Amino acid sequence: MREIKYRAVYKNKVYQVHSIEFYLDGTYSVLLRIDKDVTYPDQSDISVIIEFTGLQDKTGQDVYEGDILLDYHNTKWQIVNGLNQKEIVSHNSSQTKSRFLGSGFYQKEIGQDVNAYHILTCCNFGKIIGNIYENPELLAQGRGKNNN
Repeated sequence: MREIKYRAVYKNKVYQVHSIEFYLDGTYSVLLRIDKDVTYPDQSDISVIIEFTGLQDKTGQDVYEGDILLDYHNTKWQIVNGLNQKEIVSHNSSQTKSRFLGSGFYQKEIGQDVNAYHILTCCNFGKIIGNIYENPELLAQGRGKNNN
């Protein structure tokens, strides 16, 4: 069983979540760990809650949704959470169909719209080089800089 933990984007920076309280009306409040202090920030400044995948990259760093990893082929991958669908074009017609592949965490190659793969492949051989919240420039297409 994986450990359940979260991070939050607060004022465009990612911080570890100390605790979350969920309310019946669908809202929540978050306590953040900023530096060594636990603080209750202005909740309107928290833009995203990010979930831990339960996996680590090749260096032992925890992998969260939104992280960007670089693999040994110098390919950049974004970690995504949600439903995975794959577009299939029939060879007998010009129709495009979507096939549901499952839900959970996936790796999506930067610059590719359709293909998503099981996250385990990327985490075993990849290294976290940033995340989509603090390093949006990493979403640029093309190969990454190998930091092995």
